[in-house]
Amino acid sequence: MAVDLLDTRRCPLKPACENCGEDGNATGPLRTVIVDTPVGILCMALCGGCTDAEAMPSMGYPTAVDRVLQHCGHLGIDADQAERLHDALREADR
Repeated sequence: MAVDLLDTRRCPLKPACENCGEDGNATGPLRTVIVDTPVGILCMALCGGCTDAEAMPSMGYPTAVDRVLQHCGHLGIDADQAERLHDALREADR
């Protein structure tokens, strides 16, 4: 079975936007979005306003690595598999 690194169907939706903290009612519904970081692909919950503005919370490398590993868990893959899939996505974008 092929795994889509951009799939968010099994990613949990947080109760508030991870950028501004809003519950999404004022700025549009919360969405689980994919973020491509230097350490890999991760998922996060953003409200409509932050999604539209492409506003992302800042996070250090340790937090980003932890979030990438969490996303791997949502997809049922390990970090090595995620890295290969991420490399393939980057190659396809060239």
